[in-house]
Parts: sequence; C-alpha cells; structure tokens
Amino acid sequence: MWHAVIDMATPAECAVVGREASIQGVQDYAVEAFTKAETDEDYRSYALLGRGQAEKLLGFHRAAKESFGKATEAEDLAVRAEAFARLADLLNQEGDLRGAEQAWLEAAANEHEFFTAMANHQIGLMRVSQQDFLSAEFFFIEATASEHPELAPRSWAMIATLREVRGDACGALEAYDRAAAWDNPDVRDLLEKQVPELRKRMSSLAKERLDATTKSQDAKTLLSRADRLLDLEDLRGALAAFQLAAQCEDPETQARALFDGGRVHAALGQTDEACAAFERAAECNVLHYRELALFHLGVLLEAQGDDAEAHRIWSIVTETGVTDQVQCAAFNLGQLELRTNNHPAAITAFQLAAETQDAHLRAHAALNLALLGEEDDAPSSEVDAWYRTAVETQDSEFMPMSALALGGRLADRGRTSEARELIKKSIESGDSENKAKATMILGRLQENANDEQGAAALYRRVIEFKHSDYSVEAHLLLGGLSERTGREDAARWHLRAAFDAGHPEHSPAAGLQLGRIHLRHGEYHEATVLLRQLRESRHPHVVEAATDMLEDLEWRPDQRGGVG
Repeated sequence: MWHAVIDMATPAECAVVGREASIQGVQDYAVEAFTKAETDEDYRSYALLGRGQAEKLLGFHRAAKESFGKATEAEDLAVRAEAFARLADLLNQEGDLRGAEQAWLEAAANEHEFFTAMANHQIGLMRVSQQDFLSAEFFFIEATASEHPELAPRSWAMIATLREVRGDACGALEAYDRAAAWDNPDVRDLLEKQVPELRKRMSSLAKERLDATTKSQDAKTLLSRADRLLDLEDLRGALAAFQLAAQCEDPETQARALFDGGRVHAALGQTDEACAAFERAAECNVLHYRELALFHLGVLLEAQGDDAEAHRIWSIVTETGVTDQVQCAAFNLGQLELRTNNHPAAITAFQLAAETQDAHLRAHAALNLALLGEEDDAPSSEVDAWYRTAVETQDSEFMPMSALALGGRLADRGRTSEARELIKKSIESGDSENKAKATMILGRLQENANDEQGAAALYRRVIEFKHSDYSVEAHLLLGGLSERTGREDAARWHLRAAFDAGHPEHSPAAGLQLGRIHLRHGEYHEATVLLRQLRESRHPHVVEAATDMLEDLEWRPDQRGGVG
C-alpha cells in the first residue's frame, strides 16, 4: 500500500506521506517518500531532515550523516540549526566527540528557538565532562537566553551546580531560584536527584579546576566571555571570569579585568570589594585604566559620603592625568566645591571640565560657569560667552535652558532679534520644562513689539501646556493684554482662571487686576468679596493694596452697605 501511495503522490505530497510513515514506524517507506519529496526544491530541506532521521532510526548512520550534511547547506538558518543539531547527536552516539562538538557549535551559531538552545546546552555538558567549568557555564548561560521551557531551567540548574562548586553560594542560590521559577516537573526531579549527584562527582575536581582553568584559558578569551556574560546580565558569572583573567601577568589585561570586575562589584552593591578592585587596577599603572579606576573610586567614595577622600582622588586625576577622565574628574571637583560655597575653586574646576570634547559634559560645565558668573556679578560678556558655549554643544539636556537664559538676557538689553532666535531654539528642542517658559517669554517679546495677536496666540499655547507655574502666569498676562485691547470678557475669564489656580505669586496679582475691573464697573459687592479674600493672603504687596481699596470703598457715596 505504501508503495502505491508514494507512486501516485506528487513530491510535495510525499513530504506529508513520509512524515506519516515515520510516525507509524515504517521508516523504510519514510525514506522512500522523503527521497521523492527531495526532488521538489520547496521541500528539499524538510525532506533531507526527515530522511536523515528515518535512516538513523533504521541504523543507516552513514546515509543519515549524508542526509543531515546536505541539509546543513540550506539557506534557512533554522533548517541549518536543526540539521547540525541532529548530525551532532548522531556523531555523539558514535563516539565522535570532536565531530559532535563542532556540529553543536555550528548549530549554536544559527537561529532556531529549540535547536540553538539545545546545542548550547549540549556543548555545556561536553565542557563539564572536559572539566572546563567556566566555559561550560558560558554555554549554559547562552542556552538560558532562549527561555525554552525545558532547556532554560535545566541550564539554570547546571549553572547553579557550577557556581556552588567554585564557592559562589549566592550565585548558586540565584541560579537555583531561576531554575525553580519555571515550575517544570522534570526540572524538579533534576534538582532533587541529578544535581546533587553531579555536585558530588564534581566537588573533588573543584581545586584542580581553578588551577587548570587559570593555566589553560587565554586571558583575552576570559575577558570576551565575561563581556558576553555581562550582555546576558549574568553579573556573577562575569565577575568570576574577570577575577580569573586578573590573575594573568600582562599588566594591561590585568588592569582591564580588575577595573571591569570593580564595576561589576559596584553593580552588585559590593562597595568595599569594588573600591579594592579599583585601587588594584590603578596600581597596575596602565595609563587609561589607572585614570578610569581612580575616577570610579572617587565616585564610590562620594556616594559613601567621604567627600574629602573623593576630592583627593579626583585631584590626583586632574593634576597628573592626560586622558578624558581629567575633565570628568574636574567637573566632579567643581560640584564638590559648590557644596562648600568655594566659588573660585569651583570656577577653576569647571573651566578645566569645559575643555572636554564630550558635548554633554561641556554643556553642563559651561552652564554652571554662566550661573556662577551671574551670581558673582561677572562681566556680562563673560556670562554670555559661557551660555553660548553651552548652546553651541547642541546638548539635548543643557542647550535648551542655556538658550532660554541667554535669550532672556539679550531681550533685557534690547537685542530682541537674537533673543527671539535663541528662545525659538529652546522651544524647538522639545524639552517640556523649558518649552512652556520659553513660549511665554517669546509672547512677552511679541507684546513688547506691539504684536498683540502674536503674543495672545503664544500665551494661549502656554496655557495648553497646563504647567503649574507658567500656565497660570500666561492666564495673568493674557488677562492684562485682553483688558488693554478692549476684550474685557476675555480679561475677566483669564484673570479669574489665574486667581482660582491658587498660585502663591500670580493668583494674588490676578485677583487685584480683577478687583479693579469690578470697581471700575461699579460691581462693588463682587469687588468687596474678592478684596476681602486678598486681604487674607500672605502676599505683603497684595494685602496692602487690597486693604487700601477696601478703605476707599467705605467712602464711596454710591456704595450700598458697609464693607465691614
């Protein structure tokens, strides 16, 4: 019957026939059907995989290896991953461990949800048998990245065992938790039975493993693996690799391993260990890493509240350094000097920091210098120059506020054209905090230029931002503008909105303006109620003005009733 079906079926249909024959256990007919299906280019890869598997089950290993080998030439990465994985499994069964490992590595290099993860897991097991435990952990970590429900928890269990062997109890506990989180019944069995047994077998090899790994592993390979483990967010695994690499004799490699290990310690919250690692990295006297390590050591010391020691460390960098860490350390020194109000020292530090090629740091240093200049009454040209420096960096964080500040200064000196350009630049940056303030200042410039419509449009835009400060002020300004241009209904509405907002500065001012409108139109009751509220406010100028206006009301002959 199978012969007849295969003869009548098209090559495409034979792919389905072959699969059915394989399921029913008639592998010889499966081979015949897949062989015919192979002639259809669309089904060739699928047919080669199916035929190889059927040949393997029949014991025709040579033929199976040939079929899988042809499938590895497919363009589809997923097909190639499966073909290499099945070939590796067959070679492993035959005892060709080297060939199996090479095939697993090829499978791992391709993309398949299951077979790539399986390949990494299998290579990890091979490396365990070779006592190459650090490399084994690396491949198990790669297998977990797939988050496959079977392989990921199994790989985490293996990682936990490896970490416990090397004495990393915290890392082992973390990995066991990751394995148990999958709540996989088979993995629970693995945790209860196989893992303790494996741990027992491996514990006798733990001491030899460290010595063998240190001698056999190239330090640069260890650094590459540590970087990959960082990419996979396995901090403890990366730390172990950095610590091993730091045992090499090459100063530059040792310095890099110690520095990166210090950063991992810091990320894990191990501050004392991080400081010790940075100190050792600096002692390697490799210029780049020495300055990096000292800078980060200062950061940790400052975070611990030891400003004096942080100041000493950063001063070493600024006085003896030649890399870009000099400007970074100088900026931090400037911030420390600001805390003690030592403006001259802060200015010196920020000036050094402003020499950096890093746009963000240069902008921040220049802005700080401009603000210090304003506070210390420095010459306007000097302050303007620092603001311009910050603007020219185009830094997304500090350029907008610098452009706005410089625009405001120029506007105050009558240089409205340049001021408008700078303020527009601040608005266009997209910074939400500066956008509201900049738009409002631009509205004031338009109002001063007698462009009432343009000013009103800008004030309305500020109101739309619903900013707690500037939108209230925009209501106040638009209320005043509306009153001056004869749009009294609009003026009342905006001034009432500003008053009801409850802003400590702008609401009382709006209340006074609204009170004057009520008085001008003989609305004495409304004016009295409003002025009494203002008299209870805590704004000295408003209290005084409201009190005077209420006293004037008492002597008006047309006022009905006392104001009390």
